[in-house]
Amino acid sequence: MKTTTSTTAKTSRELLKSEPSLQFMRMAKFKPHAIVTYGKFVSSTTRPTQTNTNSLANLEKANENGYNGYMSDATRRNVKGILENLLTAIELNTTMAFPFVKGQEKPLNQVYPTFVTLTLPAKQMHCDNDIKRDIFTPFMQEMIRNWSVKCYVWVAETQQNGNLHFHVLMDRGIPAVRLRQIWNKHLNSMPYEYVNCYRRIQKYIYEDGFVFRNEMWEKRLKKEKERAKSEGKRLNPKAIKELKNKENQRQKEAHRKGVENDWTDPNSTDIHSIQNIKKLTAYVCKYFTKAPVLVAPVVHKDQKVTRNKSTGRLTIEAPDTQGELVKWEVINEAGKYYLETIRVQNDPVWGTSEIPERVEFQPQFENRKLHGRIWGAAEILKAPGTKPCPYMIALKTYTEAWNTYRVTSTRMQTFRVEVSQDLFGNPQYAYQDREVEHVFQEMTERKWFEEKKIAVKYLEILEKQEVTEQEIKDATAKAGPLFASQDSNRVIPLRETQKDYLQKYSPELWEEYKAHYETVFNTLYSPESLQQAA
Repeated sequence: MKTTTSTTAKTSRELLKSEPSLQFMRMAKFKPHAIVTYGKFVSSTTRPTQTNTNSLANLEKANENGYNGYMSDATRRNVKGILENLLTAIELNTTMAFPFVKGQEKPLNQVYPTFVTLTLPAKQMHCDNDIKRDIFTPFMQEMIRNWSVKCYVWVAETQQNGNLHFHVLMDRGIPAVRLRQIWNKHLNSMPYEYVNCYRRIQKYIYEDGFVFRNEMWEKRLKKEKERAKSEGKRLNPKAIKELKNKENQRQKEAHRKGVENDWTDPNSTDIHSIQNIKKLTAYVCKYFTKAPVLVAPVVHKDQKVTRNKSTGRLTIEAPDTQGELVKWEVINEAGKYYLETIRVQNDPVWGTSEIPERVEFQPQFENRKLHGRIWGAAEILKAPGTKPCPYMIALKTYTEAWNTYRVTSTRMQTFRVEVSQDLFGNPQYAYQDREVEHVFQEMTERKWFEEKKIAVKYLEILEKQEVTEQEIKDATAKAGPLFASQDSNRVIPLRETQKDYLQKYSPELWEEYKAHYETVFNTLYSPESLQQAA
């Protein structure tokens, strides 16, 4: 059969798949009080993230062999991220009103953030791990069992007096008096009896009636002076006198209540009021992610210690062995601490050059180290499928991809076909035109650029009207030298909350922001998620 092909053809193309071979994105992470932009590179040759078995094994180490007893920078960022996204989801999807109905014994079973600090009423006499295992864990189990707590985050830290205390965020409203009673009940469990110890001490102190306790007044005065200094103020004698009178009244009232209940109900809990706090996430994160206060290393007896306002690092000015004044800066890199200075060297050949000089030192902190686990959270807040994540946008995306198409080509072809036979049985042929379909696959490379215009415009407005370039540089520098070394990495600090600026400058982006945290909220409190967490 002989065929001939016509020159005209009908061709259709259907995209089967697009496989990016290279993709570069400038991402923006919308935090409650800042926007973080950074570059993200994805290649077809990029290997998937692998589990670091050494890192997992490190989690099982005992405190003395593994941890240094303080929260690392990476853990601090992780805890802060969980808190920010959980609180933002609750703020945007609830009324933030305490779920209590008059005449009802317990608050309604509704989502409401309770932020409480749990302390020991007497000097700590037991190991940190024992207190966490036998006092704090049963307390949290009771909160989950009897008060329907689903999502919670806790952090343990030590005070300057050496006592262990806890900061806890729970997602159910719990009356202050009832919470203190429950915590005191667990504090007084055998063999710890911290409430009984507190009772004996108070009875001894006030054996002859009320006495003004100067040590408590000195602590309060120190805090008030620090607060005034942070606000750029000073306490004058008149203000100090008024504060002392208030402290006297407070101690008298505490003494009266203590005598009434026979010193069996110590004020060991502090529920933080969150009703009128505009920057709620910043307020809570400040308590949960406090960095340990470093004691400045002694370089010289006549050294001068200051703090760099832009980087927050300690700076030490001290004379060296030759009597020249040298400025050292304390640097923390991957948990190791260094004293760094810049030495100016004059070389006859190469000229003047600046040479950095580093000396590693063993850090000391004001508070003692903690033994055992430092923080914890509900499993639903840590599981990959339910962990709350921030609202993120790809501002600009450059993509190179291989597109695979199914090509269907229809052509008219002429065929020689047998139509009949002559008298002698020989075949007779004729030529006929028919449509023939050819199907094959074709690969082509495609490059394109995408931009989220409303997000880019929103960032431009913030940088022009709300934030100065110097503020952005300072905030970026605080994120670390590695982060700041990349031009696409920037931290835009916000004076007001993110939601205020979104509502003001970008209503469309505000709707997307709300929708994201509505999804986060529904994921955390869906029946399926709660059942898996249980």
